[in-house]
Amino acid sequence: MLRRFFTGSIIVFALVHFYGMWYPSPMNWGFHQMAFLPPVYSYLAITLMLMLGFGSIQQTLIAKLERVPVMFARGKKYIWSVLLLLAAGIFWAGRERVFLYGDSYMVSELLRRSTFDVMARYYRNEPLAGFLEWNVLS
Repeated sequence: MLRRFFTGSIIVFALVHFYGMWYPSPMNWGFHQMAFLPPVYSYLAITLMLMLGFGSIQQTLIAKLERVPVMFARGKKYIWSVLLLLAAGIFWAGRERVFLYGDSYMVSELLRRSTFDVMARYYRNEPLAGFLEWNVLS
């Protein structure tokens, strides 16, 4: 019963993304990201979403995820720490450079041509992101 609900939810989720890919609008904001990607990447992402609906793939993924805490407890903390820091860096760079998740792309372009006081005004509530943006990406 739970597997059917999960599979059905995945199918609905992928179909909503597919609809948002072809008809982006404020009504389907959050599901229209695929409209801003090249079609090959959009179809690939939706196909990967649909693949999660297959039971064998679900079981394989669950088995691999159940092994993560065991591997972390065996003393490979250094490797996991490096991987987590790398993932955090990739997610931060994606947040700052992908314009469709907000105005960070616009701010990045403005920041290249601005001064420090302009940067402080844009990043009033998140000074660390502003500091990194100013020192790393500009």
